[in-house]
Amino acid sequence: MDMSKVISEMYDDESMQDYHEAKTKMLSIAVDADHASMLRAIADRFGKSVSAFAGEILENATKEAFFYLSDEDKKALAEKADQETSDYLKKRGVNATGTDYAGDYEGSRHWQGIAHIYLTHQPEDQE
Repeated sequence: MDMSKVISEMYDDESMQDYHEAKTKMLSIAVDADHASMLRAIADRFGKSVSAFAGEILENATKEAFFYLSDEDKKALAEKADQETSDYLKKRGVNATGTDYAGDYEGSRHWQGIAHIYLTHQPEDQE
């Protein structure tokens, strides 16, 4: 067993956990009591907190809604959302950098990357 590799992986895991916690943003929402009750019932059934389960659902619904936007809105709202995320991360002391289709960048390009992939890989009958 290579102990240096084990320790290195534990540091990496710890760093990723810290990054995920810094990148998580709290959001308060109000939903109909019927829906809130079903969220709780499903979450309880699978041993999850309502907050965690609702967060997963909202993230998936947000991605799905994004794909129904017009191409123009995909580009504009992706830039707006990524700028908001970049500002949020900066306030939290997170230095986010990366490289993608457009080269090196600082901040978030999550939605711009998704928009780019979607817009450049659409089947011809959907354009």
